[in-house]
Amino acid sequence: MPRLGVGSSKPRNKRKVLQKTMRRRINGETKALVKHAQRAKTARGDFTVDDDWTAAEELRFADRYVEAISFAYLGFKVLILSVVLFLSCLPLAVWAQVHAKSLHHALEKVDWKVYSSLVCKVGAYVVIAPLLLPLLMSYSLDVVCYYVFSVPYALGSESGLARYRESSELLKAFRGGPMFRLGDFFVCLASHAKRRDARSVATSLTAMILFVPWLKYFVNCNPFIYPLKELFRQNMSASLQDVGVKAVTHSLRRFLSEPTPEPALVHAFSEMLPFFPFPKSKRRWAMGIQSVGGVSLLSHVTHADARVQGSQEQFVLSRSAERPIYRGTLAAASTSSCVPDMSS
Repeated sequence: MPRLGVGSSKPRNKRKVLQKTMRRRINGETKALVKHAQRAKTARGDFTVDDDWTAAEELRFADRYVEAISFAYLGFKVLILSVVLFLSCLPLAVWAQVHAKSLHHALEKVDWKVYSSLVCKVGAYVVIAPLLLPLLMSYSLDVVCYYVFSVPYALGSESGLARYRESSELLKAFRGGPMFRLGDFFVCLASHAKRRDARSVATSLTAMILFVPWLKYFVNCNPFIYPLKELFRQNMSASLQDVGVKAVTHSLRRFLSEPTPEPALVHAFSEMLPFFPFPKSKRRWAMGIQSVGGVSLLSHVTHADARVQGSQEQFVLSRSAERPIYRGTLAAASTSSCVPDMSS
C-alpha cells in the first residue's frame, strides 16, 4: 500500500505533492503524530497480529481507586449539573431540529456557505449562549478534580513520578491537532438532528459534557495513575468480494457523509448514528459526530477522497487495507488501562 496519493485515480506522475507543512495543515495532522505513525509502521511490520491485552493484575488497586473516585464524582456532578445542562442544551437542539427540517431529502453535501452566513451564525450564537456558563462550570470542575485526585496518587505510589514522565512522553504525539470549530459543530448538530429528535440530541449533548472529558482524561489516559502503553488490535473485515470494494466505499460515504441519508440506513445504525460531513474546499478534514450509548462523541476525520490544491496525499498506517476512506485518532481502552491508538 503506497503511503502517498492513496485514493487518487490519477497516474502517480500526475499527483501533486505538497510541502509537508501544507500537507499536514490541510489533512489536520501534527508533525509529532505523523512521525510517530511512520516509526510505528516501520518498527512493527505486521499489524495483523494483536498485541497482548491481558489485564494487568498489578493495576488492580489503581482500577479500584479510579472506579471509586469516578462513581462518586460523576454521581455528584449529575446531581448538581445534569438538569441545568439539559435545559441549556435544549435551545441548541431545537435550533438544530428546525434547521434540519430545511435540509431536503437526498442532499449529498453540506452547503458550507449557508452555515457561514450572518443569519445562521447569529442564530446559532444566540441559542448556544445559555450553554456557555454551565459548560465552563463543568469543565472547570473536571480540571480541578482531575489534579486533586491524580497528583496525590502519583506522589504517594511507588515510582509514581517516573511513571508519569514515561506516560507523558508517550502521549506527546497525540496532543495538539486542529482546534474545536464552532461552524463544524453546527453542521454536525444539524445533520445529527435529522437522524434524531430534539430531546435525544439535548440528552446526548448533556451526557457528552457530563461524562466524556472525565472518562477520557481521568479514566482512560491518566499518566499520573497508569503506566500507559501503545497496543495494537487489528480490525480486519471480510473480503467483500461478492459486493466489491467500490460499492462498499460508495455506500459508506453516502451514509456517513451525506446530511440526509435514507431512512432505512438510519434505522439500521440507530445505535451509533455517525455523521462525518464532507469537508470544506480548503481542507481534507472536518469534525464529525456519532452517538454511542446515548452519548454524543465529537471526532476529527480526514477524508481520503477529498482533494485540496490537487492533492490527495495521506499517510496510511494499515498494511492490510484495500483502500482508505476515513482516518481519525481514537482512544482505545483495555481492561486495566487505556492507550492511544491511531486508526486508518
